[in-house]
Amino acid sequence: MGDTKTLAIAFGASRIAYAVALLAAPERAANPWLGPVTESGGARVAARALAVRDGALGAGVVAGALTGNAARPWLFACVASDLVDATATWLERDALPKRSGPATLVVAGGAAAAGAALAFAVEE
Repeated sequence: MGDTKTLAIAFGASRIAYAVALLAAPERAANPWLGPVTESGGARVAARALAVRDGALGAGVVAGALTGNAARPWLFACVASDLVDATATWLERDALPKRSGPATLVVAGGAAAAGAALAFAVEE
């Protein structure tokens, strides 16, 4: 297996791991991003919905990389979702914990950059 496919699998697996954390303990996993609001039922619903999105995207990346099928579209979908997360967080940063906006720009922006780099590098 090539280095790029290995990186794509690791990238997808990290999304799956985050999804598992959000599903299992949404109030804990989402707290650094959303703050104390994660104690509410509505925030837990949203965190679990996000978990399903990230888990499905990660599984698509992993499956595409392992089978030699198209991982690239899954990677671009990851990029799009990360950019939306970063933008939405930045727009609402005043209602979130002080570090949430900048931290999300770093984390989601970094994930978007990594996903884009992998999308262009992965062999189809």
